[in-house]
Amino acid sequence: MKFTRKAFKITALFPLAFLTSAYSYSACIEKVQHTMDIKADVAIDHASGLIWQRCAVGTNWSSSAKQCDGQLRGLTQSEAVAAARRAGPGWRVPNVKELASLRLSTCKGLKIDTRVFPNVNSSDLGEGASFWTSTPAISSDTFYYLNFTDGSFDFHSEGFNLAVLLVRSK
Repeated sequence: MKFTRKAFKITALFPLAFLTSAYSYSACIEKVQHTMDIKADVAIDHASGLIWQRCAVGTNWSSSAKQCDGQLRGLTQSEAVAAARRAGPGWRVPNVKELASLRLSTCKGLKIDTRVFPNVNSSDLGEGASFWTSTPAISSDTFYYLNFTDGSFDFHSEGFNLAVLLVRSK
């Protein structure tokens, strides 16, 4: 059998694809370390200067149960912005970079620290644990969201119902 130079390059590189895939998989985090200070209903990230509400909009922190209680309901983008205004001064829907700072490369389970954000799994409204960002996507009526079930980003029209975590600066 005669190999051309191009066929040799492809054949030689093929085994490297498996090594790259295995390396990517092995780079996941087995045990999540707390990187935030938890103060009841908020989590403070000193590195970024952000303060996060630990519960998705529609749920509230229960100190006795140490979890979020209440019924989460999906919000449109404009309802999410209105909820941030009602939450008080400085609260807002996070931009894509801010929300991405919560994403973890865990091997299994949700891609967020569930000790800091304990009820994220209850935000699955049929498409995974998906949370709005305030960052517009391909047009003025679409916005990015992050799915903490698998760590992926995508976008939806502003009228779609998704969960919301609120953030503010220190």
